[in-house]
Amino acid sequence: CQVDVVPSPFGAPASSSFEVLFEKSPGFAPLLAIAGSYSAGAQLEEGQGVEATVTASHCPETDSYDYRWSCAGDGVLTDGASVRFEHPGRNPPRCEASGARCELVVVPMAGGLPGVASAPLELAVEYAPAFDPPGNLQIAGAEATAHELTASASIDSACPFAPVFDWTATLRGSGELLAQSTSEQLAVSLPAICGADFVDVELTERITGLAVQQALEVEAYRGPVGLGAPTSASYLPGPSVEIDCAPNPAVRLLPEPTGCVRELDWRQATGLPLQFEQSAEGVLEVVAGAESFGRLVGRSARFEARAINDDATSEPAVFEVLFVPKPFVELRHRADRPVVAVGEEVGFEVEPAGRCGAPPEAIDVRVQLTELGYVPGSARLDGAPIADPELSGDELVFGRLPVSADGGLAPIL
Repeated sequence: CQVDVVPSPFGAPASSSFEVLFEKSPGFAPLLAIAGSYSAGAQLEEGQGVEATVTASHCPETDSYDYRWSCAGDGVLTDGASVRFEHPGRNPPRCEASGARCELVVVPMAGGLPGVASAPLELAVEYAPAFDPPGNLQIAGAEATAHELTASASIDSACPFAPVFDWTATLRGSGELLAQSTSEQLAVSLPAICGADFVDVELTERITGLAVQQALEVEAYRGPVGLGAPTSASYLPGPSVEIDCAPNPAVRLLPEPTGCVRELDWRQATGLPLQFEQSAEGVLEVVAGAESFGRLVGRSARFEARAINDDATSEPAVFEVLFVPKPFVELRHRADRPVVAVGEEVGFEVEPAGRCGAPPEAIDVRVQLTELGYVPGSARLDGAPIADPELSGDELVFGRLPVSADGGLAPIL
């Protein structure tokens, strides 16, 4: 450089010169520019993506660049000078906002040797939350007692969720509204129904608008119960039962319950153990088996019934049954002719027959005569002569007649 100094307004000019030596610079860092759909701080919804392409310039010109990416987060794909950010979707669910970021350093290459690297370039995006909406609304854990019905609501959600439930419960038989509730649990006080009915339950979730209905069967028998005192009409055929071999004698005991009765509880309180069976209507049928024939005659048995429901058990109604025997022997009596003249003889056949049970060793037969006289020596047993009977007034008494070997009774002529 040369410097000329000229004084003014007077003086002689003077000049001077000097030199400065500049050394050659080793090079400059590249300058970076971004092109594409990317914008700083972009927020991506599910299914969206952005791209960015980085352009580098360098003085002096270089033949190539090395793009060095360092990324964190999902949905990032780099390729040379380009990068793509894409929302990763809802699998797995993304309950909160997230993001991804990349840092890029570009190094110029000359003759295979790296130059001065660029300043770091940062690119970042945000991802909006993504998850399946709540669903599968259900009425769960429904239980019913005689007094209360309970149920709970459930709804599936991939992310934290504060559902708001609306319940209604209606008794189908009467149409009565039993409950309205906004809690997760439903508790319904049942009215005093007597028997089975259905409670129609409807559940709605306000935020999602989901709704579900379910019919829940309930059964309740409540209130005071009782049994009327047994009368003669409470026994079929009657309080006394005749014992016979076939068919087996039986008596039906008919209770008279009052109130809302769920069941009748029968038990035999006294007497020899008997077979008994209860019908669906609560009627008890007591059967005296033939094997109990000898032991039951003249004996009684007592049965007690209690009415039961969900609230109470009645005092017992007591039924007394007396077992009495039917006639043990049948008697067949026949004459050998329908008409007889005065002074003529007529033969009579008397045939006793056993009905049931163990046969006796012997029997007595009494024959009453009216305006007739016995012909001495005419008595026969199985066709064989036997001793004349004893005469007692107008009765003929055949005593201690043997029983035939087959258990039947022998005819008398």
